[in-house]
Amino acid sequence: MNKVASIDIGSNTILLLVAEKKDTGFREIFSNSQIAGLGRGIDVIGNLSVEAQKDARLILNEFCKILERENIRPEEVICTATEAARVAKNACDFFNSIKAELGFEVQIINSECEAYFTALGVASDSSTPVEFSILDVGGASTEIMRVKKNGDDIEMIRSISLPVGSVRGSEWIKEKKFDLKIKKILNAHLDDYVTDQIICVAGSMTSVAGIFHNLKIFEEKIIHKTKISTAHFAELIGKIEFLNEMELLQKFPFLGKRACTILAGAKVGIEIGKKIGIKSFGISTLGLRHGSLRYMLKRHTGRIDEHFIYRFC
Repeated sequence: MNKVASIDIGSNTILLLVAEKKDTGFREIFSNSQIAGLGRGIDVIGNLSVEAQKDARLILNEFCKILERENIRPEEVICTATEAARVAKNACDFFNSIKAELGFEVQIINSECEAYFTALGVASDSSTPVEFSILDVGGASTEIMRVKKNGDDIEMIRSISLPVGSVRGSEWIKEKKFDLKIKKILNAHLDDYVTDQIICVAGSMTSVAGIFHNLKIFEEKIIHKTKISTAHFAELIGKIEFLNEMELLQKFPFLGKRACTILAGAKVGIEIGKKIGIKSFGISTLGLRHGSLRYMLKRHTGRIDEHFIYRFC
């Protein structure tokens, strides 16, 4: 079996995808996501915190062991890092240490690449319309995209990256500044993104779908292709808004560490939804790690084009 893998190092979650190479692309074998909270406190200290680095290193070490069992070498894995790595002054020092210790070569990608890889991953689902919109609520940034399928590739019609996500939003809620800051961010020109339906990706929105289904464990087959009306979405926020982390975990154990950020992630989603006229949120469990793997297989390399790189380490 010819196996390949990708790792997406987000501002909140680190995700691993292991797949079998096929003539038409790949078949997913194994997927794992864990919370590292790499972007926590980043707006205040401007660096990846010691605690965040420790948690991320533990997760990547675990992924290294998984890949070893799958006979995939770390240097063969396409590894990307997004907003927290773009902001943090010490990101290169951290990723250079990861390469020395574990063998993963992490490439810090720009927002254009993040949007492209995410859209490429979502488009791999044959049921996706020819033209569609995506909402990607991450830990430190949120991307809105308008995409068109183009054979086995996609055309990015337009995209925008907003400096808000579940981790940043959680810190704003604690500071009682969420409404003020989200209002300021949504003053951005978003008229070109108005649509009544959107496909949502990443942990916050898939977790909202898990809450919608009253799940105890995370089940991708149930969550993928879920549709939630804006009215039901608002009701879900009302249900969780006054629950503390322990109460959330008792009701929805699958949330794990995401229990401390899910409210902010959901609020980011609904506020953007209101701004651009969303009537229905569709949920996809596909995303950046699927797109980066498609990119690697198409180009036969794990090296990303220079115009997609935010910073070389």
